[in-house]
Amino acid sequence: MYFISGWFLNIVAAFILYGTLHSVQYLSGFQYIYWSMFFAFATINPNMEFLFWFVIPIKVKWLAILDAVYLLYNVFQYVTTGIACINRGMTSVGGQYFSVAFAILVAMANFLIYFFASRDYHRISPSDIRRRQHFKKQVRDAGRQNGGARHRCAVCGRTELDDENLDFRFCSKCDGNYEYCSDHLFTHQHVRKHD
Repeated sequence: MYFISGWFLNIVAAFILYGTLHSVQYLSGFQYIYWSMFFAFATINPNMEFLFWFVIPIKVKWLAILDAVYLLYNVFQYVTTGIACINRGMTSVGGQYFSVAFAILVAMANFLIYFFASRDYHRISPSDIRRRQHFKKQVRDAGRQNGGARHRCAVCGRTELDDENLDFRFCSKCDGNYEYCSDHLFTHQHVRKHD
């Protein structure tokens, strides 16, 4: 699907270039789609290593960054050369340079479409942000109620601030969220919910 959408976007780009610049040639090929497939691979497996000259390990993410810099340089170079050719009256040659820059941008747009479509946006959704803020507020309020203590014995009420050597555990036989100090863990009466 990724490759087919890249192919389709290249066809659309060729029609756009022919309509705007009357460029007869659209020099794209599939090389830039293959490069965008490498970016997709690097996104999925960023820490995979390739051995350069069978000796030097290089992570895929660094190769992808190097390729991105090279592609941006190519886009800049082709656009500036295309503008210079159009200013000199060589419209067809300028259109060829623009077609190569446009092919690079279309291939990267294909990657960006799939990249942003596959992201998990739950952590930046407004409801999830409100839920996290509410949880943090509850934690802060609970810390203030206990005087800054995280643990409180359900029997005697001691906290780790009273004695730093106290150990606190939850009872697995009690129904609910009850925490006990080491003195009362085995001697307390178990809390049961009545049906």
